[in-house]
Amino acid sequence: MRIGIDIDNTICDTGTYLEKRIYEWDKFNNRETKLTSNYKNIYQKFAYDLKEKERFDNIYVPIMQVEANAIRDTDKVINNLKEEGHQIYIISYRGNFQYENALEVTKMWLKKNNIPYDEIIVEEWDKGKVCKENNIDIFIDDEPVHLKQAKEQGVDVIMYSTKYNSYCNDFNCIDNWNDIYSYIQEKSCLK
Repeated sequence: MRIGIDIDNTICDTGTYLEKRIYEWDKFNNRETKLTSNYKNIYQKFAYDLKEKERFDNIYVPIMQVEANAIRDTDKVINNLKEEGHQIYIISYRGNFQYENALEVTKMWLKKNNIPYDEIIVEEWDKGKVCKENNIDIFIDDEPVHLKQAKEQGVDVIMYSTKYNSYCNDFNCIDNWNDIYSYIQEKSCLK
């Protein structure tokens, strides 16, 4: 099977890393950390407007994409999938519009975290189109908009559940990589 996998908040624990850094950023800028209860992303959670988000991102996004940890068991599961003959496509919105050398930094992060892949595709907003062009069988992402795009192209989708997407129950939601592995095993047997 061809398996498409997003990076941030799907295999890379972006949210946890950024939350820690937001507290540091607020303290450094003498900003009172504000928390909201109704949010769909980390910036809404901390009541950041676009200007504050941009200031924060310019400093921390490049660092995060090197330092953030992999989500538990991603390396083990993805390595098992590769050993079983599945093709792994990393499909990410990350790109040079965020900072220079985004592709190289992403490749370094994947290598550092022992995550194999056959192809990496970055700077793509319409992940459904990418899935269709690459004949992806299953696509795993944390963002409902990207899952919707893929589903509309006839791709089987899994939403990696996080606290930032808990409002959405439109997709098959799985919150750990061992259960994702079981799901893919089940689907593989049906093909």
